[in-house]
Amino acid sequence: MRLFAALLALLFAPLLAADPAKPASRPNILHIHADDHRPDGLHALGSPHLQTPNLDALVARGMTFRRCYTMGSMIGAVCTPSRTMMLTGRSWQRIPGAPGAMANAGDRNTFLPSVIAEAGYETWTMGKPGNAFTAGIRAFQTCIEDAAMGTGPENDRVHACQRLADRTISFLESREARRDARPFYIYLAPPVPHDPRSTEARFHDLYDPNEMPLSPAFLPQHPFDNGEMTVRDEWLAPWPRTPQDTKRQIAEVSACITALDHHVGRIFAALKTAGDWENTLVIFSADNGISLGEHGLFGKQNLYEFGGMHVPLVIAGPGIPNGRSEALVYLMDLFPTLADYAGAKLPDGIEGRSLRPVIEGKSPGLRDALYTGYRDCMRAIRDDRWKLIRYPIVDQTQLFDLAADPLELNNLAPHPAQAAKLAELTARLEREMMAHGDSHPLKVPNPKSPEWHPPSLGDFRHLVRAETWTEAWPAPSGAMETRTVTAEIWTEAMQAALDRWKTLHIPARDQPYYLDGPLVLKSGAKLTADPTAEIRLKPGTNTCMLRNEHIVGFADKPVPDSLRPDANLTIEGGIWTTLATARAEFNGNARGNSSKKNPVPGTHGVVLLHNVRNVTVRNVAIRQSKAFAVHLGNIRDFTVDGLTLDRHGRDGVHIDGPASEGIIRNVSGDSHDDPVSLTAWDWKQYSASFGPIHHLIIERITGAPEEKQGTDAIRLLPGVKQFSDGSRLDCPIHDITLREITDIRDFKLYDQPNLELGRTNDFSHSIGTLRNILFEKLTFNRPGHIQVHAHTDGLTVRDVKLLFPLPADYHLLELGPKSMTYQGAPGTDPSRWTEIFSPDLDCTVRNVSVADVRTRDSDSALPIDQLVKVIELTPNPDYPKTTPKGGTGRGIWVR
Repeated sequence: MRLFAALLALLFAPLLAADPAKPASRPNILHIHADDHRPDGLHALGSPHLQTPNLDALVARGMTFRRCYTMGSMIGAVCTPSRTMMLTGRSWQRIPGAPGAMANAGDRNTFLPSVIAEAGYETWTMGKPGNAFTAGIRAFQTCIEDAAMGTGPENDRVHACQRLADRTISFLESREARRDARPFYIYLAPPVPHDPRSTEARFHDLYDPNEMPLSPAFLPQHPFDNGEMTVRDEWLAPWPRTPQDTKRQIAEVSACITALDHHVGRIFAALKTAGDWENTLVIFSADNGISLGEHGLFGKQNLYEFGGMHVPLVIAGPGIPNGRSEALVYLMDLFPTLADYAGAKLPDGIEGRSLRPVIEGKSPGLRDALYTGYRDCMRAIRDDRWKLIRYPIVDQTQLFDLAADPLELNNLAPHPAQAAKLAELTARLEREMMAHGDSHPLKVPNPKSPEWHPPSLGDFRHLVRAETWTEAWPAPSGAMETRTVTAEIWTEAMQAALDRWKTLHIPARDQPYYLDGPLVLKSGAKLTADPTAEIRLKPGTNTCMLRNEHIVGFADKPVPDSLRPDANLTIEGGIWTTLATARAEFNGNARGNSSKKNPVPGTHGVVLLHNVRNVTVRNVAIRQSKAFAVHLGNIRDFTVDGLTLDRHGRDGVHIDGPASEGIIRNVSGDSHDDPVSLTAWDWKQYSASFGPIHHLIIERITGAPEEKQGTDAIRLLPGVKQFSDGSRLDCPIHDITLREITDIRDFKLYDQPNLELGRTNDFSHSIGTLRNILFEKLTFNRPGHIQVHAHTDGLTVRDVKLLFPLPADYHLLELGPKSMTYQGAPGTDPSRWTEIFSPDLDCTVRNVSVADVRTRDSDSALPIDQLVKVIELTPNPDYPKTTPKGGTGRGIWVR
């Protein structure tokens, strides 16, 4: 009997060991298809500066195809035909809807998702919807389209990879719950590292632009007109390209790749937890590559090896050996390859070829030459060693020996010794084009000149006009003197350039440029200026200098979710001067909010961006202004990096809620006010909107020298906004990191309702909330404080240096009741404000940590009782106390 039982156990062991939900005969398929990802875009693929441990592990486990390409594009968007070719298995001139690539035509039953599903797979996709090829994406049984172009965490750019991983993991968990026995085919299309290159701040923090490697193929400008020099991608930086611009692009791309790698690692972990890892075929690829300064280019609309058509391809999984293949392959080869592994039947008309024979070592390659093309501008062919690129429109030819010159630095086409090779490859290119239905000629009559000059502001010089006016300036004696000025007004010329190209570069010149109104930035606009270029506001203009198109104010109601924001705005460089040069004169530009020209009540800035997403303000100087330097509001996903304040009289960076996912760094100079102010709620109505402010990093802020300081504080102002209809909006501030901050006198964390004598002052509803606030690496050169007078849950202060003689009663951190603003007694100057504390309000503070606070005279940390003071209130008989009915009594309380 025991022998019989043992035989039964052996007989049925394979059946008992196999989970019916995880059949071993056909693999699951997970395809991760990135957006604008270079063939060297992993640490393991040739970029040592990149941190990509999860995809590196995939490379170590599987086979890398080092010569994979998308065949070409007949439109500017290379991604559309690329994805269409891959999901149809057809070449670029034969995909449904060619030549326009609007491939909603065709039989969806012949698209890859349908073919795999017919073989018994559950098909699921999420990510970029395939641009015009929606039919192919929607052929998946489950299709979650996420172009990451929305305004909230559920569809914004910053969290795109996180959402992709979250939903994929949920899908895998649901299969476990359903015990679905079918193998799965998951196609993930993350929208990274395509611009706008926005991801979580922690990944951007990993890459210092100054440390990024620059390609040996970097050029300031392409040597000739390739027929597509001003396509969208080429506007990512001005001409001539600079190493600094290029390194910044590399840092942004790197951050997005690392974010993708991190969240892909979460998916890999989920597969392992579910027991599916060993039986899952994992593919990593991209729709196209991109240039990052090579040959003076930033786009994918070119045919260089480190350009548009060369892409990464890694395949790992059951039966896939580790190694690298030099076979020449197309992305469309993935169609028959995946169908082969899935046991699916190929439809007619498939031009791609299965890679399985190469993977299994049965064949060294699939073809001995491979051709690519872009619109009618370029055609190329390469074999194992040589590459020819032809530019018909400008009658230019390039020939490269890739074995000796992989970066394509040495064009051999003009060399007589290579005439035979040139003729050979030209003939081969013509045959390949004919074989794939490509009828564009390699020579055209009357080609245009290959010389090219970048677009410039000078192209609109005819819109510049000269005017004469009077300006007021301080004399050496301190008195004001007037000057008669004749200068040029550039507003119309600059606006015309922005409207024409969405990009404007303001070059340096000896004289300032004058504006007589704001420049309006529309979605996608990029304005750069030479660091020494000065742009001045003409006296009497009294407006902001830069603003976005769709500014909308919501001072008396919450910001609606349906609001359409402006997106993808960049402002970089320049000295922006409003000529507010004296307390009385200001040259008519005192506030930047003329009642006739101000876009929205409550806005008050030199740079004014409200109702925006994905904004960068970098290396900007604001000079002689009495308005906020950079006024932001209703904003998500933003960076202010490098703001210099020169003779400035108001806040540096002033942010109205709602605001989230931002970085403010490298702010310095003399502001005479707050270098940074986070205003979730503001009683003085300097705000165009109200709402929560959260997930910001504020770092490397330097206050003004002591002799130039004004209020010089960093403020966090939470509150509860009560609108005129009686409704209330909670405006908390949470998850804020403040670090590496020097020479700021005080950090003020409270709101400031206007407490007035003899009036009803019921601000009990307005007490704000702070959560998860971190201060670290602070340096005080004179007595300063962190004053916390709001409901607080989670406050950490650490690594603080006090470089001044400590007064006997000094405390770094003050915790206590609500701080108010008191406008002097009736009849006095209302601008003379004194901060006091009201017994009518209180606040709750919990979870406070203070550590590692040191003085200049001691390396030992100070004891807690010398660091923290809980405010105790005592009556002050000199001030009457307001009552709910508006009367007065004795007893405003003070410390």
